[in-house]
Amino acid sequence: MLTNWINQINRYFLDTIAKRTHRRYRSSSQTLLPMSPALIDQLVRLDLASHAGFVGETWVLWGSPVDGTPTAINETDPGWQTMRSALEQNGRLNVALHEAELRLLADMRRQPICLIRGAETPS
Repeated sequence: MLTNWINQINRYFLDTIAKRTHRRYRSSSQTLLPMSPALIDQLVRLDLASHAGFVGETWVLWGSPVDGTPTAINETDPGWQTMRSALEQNGRLNVALHEAELRLLADMRRQPICLIRGAETPS
């Protein structure tokens, strides 16, 4: 029960961050797509970020496919493990996810780590 309460609080904060991040994209009419393995080949940018929630931290993947529509998934989402496995098997990552997580934990400022960088869309 405590875990559900913590997840609900973290979900609130992650939704707030998603709304703020969404505002940074060029078109206010764009929506934040849920990230899925079907989008991996279309990603021109993928970042691993750590969100300090009310209790603990949550891993978040922020991406941008070729069309520029923002996409994200966090570790409390049901598809997290599927997405993680698909990324590890795809071979497009600049750094392994487990290594990126360790780097992020070691960074006191918790700066996002770029996992995929391609021909990025203009912002």
